[in-house]
Amino acid sequence: MSPTFDYDATDISRAYAAARTLTEERARVWRAHLRDELETHDVREIIDLGCGVGRFSPLLREVFHARVYAIDPSERMLASAIANPEAHLVTLSTWRLEPSRRCNSSPTRNSVAEPSSSDAIACKRIVGSRLRR
Repeated sequence: MSPTFDYDATDISRAYAAARTLTEERARVWRAHLRDELETHDVREIIDLGCGVGRFSPLLREVFHARVYAIDPSERMLASAIANPEAHLVTLSTWRLEPSRRCNSSPTRNSVAEPSSSDAIACKRIVGSRLRR
């Protein structure tokens, strides 16, 4: 089993918020990519899984005019996301996997947002690696 990194035990959320800012040029590239990938789909609700500091959540809302649920297990990452001036546009929530249940991926809800279904799930690590091909 690989070791896990506790984002709440460090101050890394500040570094992420500063170093990984979504510039207008990068946002333009992401907008075009997201539209190309999902233009034929009627996307009304999106789960931004592992949203971190929330840099993509407002962009997803803008591109699709959809309700966005930004979910991250780190309370410090979400605190940085809430500091974003566009944070009011999305629903932010923490969801954690109980350590004893990691094998079957049963989530426990620690906050208010609980989407019953969604049209798309955004996970930057997956989409980002595809964009760099």
